Amino acid sequence: KSVPLSLLPSPYFFATAARPVVLQGWTLYPDGCGAGQGMMVIEQIVERIARTLGKSAEEIRELNFYQEGDTTHYGQKLERSQVRNCWQQVLQQAGGLRERQAAVDDFNAKHRFRKRGLSATPTKFGISFTAVMLNQ
Repeated sequence: KSVPLSLLPSPYFFATAARPVVLQGWTLYPDGCGAGQGMMVIEQIVERIARTLGKSAEEIRELNFYQEGDTTHYGQKLERSQVRNCWQQVLQQAGGLRERQAAVDDFNAKHRFRKRGLSATPTKFGISFTAVMLNQ
């Protein structure tokens, strides 16, 4: 099945292209409407882009976050968006994330089969009800 990138739950903005960008071969199974699987797919894409460009995944994430005034695939214009503020708070609270990542990279370079990992994953999960009073 094909899944348009803009429908995958994430805090990233995908600009409209002349031809829609889709992922081939992915099926999203019911689990919170497939949100968990969608987040996994888009984060794998971000990781691959980072490796290909020789950049950190955090840098690619930050470059592609929604910005004030962007419109989500739900058609909602973002006003007073807190995506970047929330992300900065996570990085600050994680304490020394870059140093910790360097230690992980060092460990992985020294061990052929045993590996460690470290990740912070931003999420966006939109949900709404037909009973407007239930929307938050």
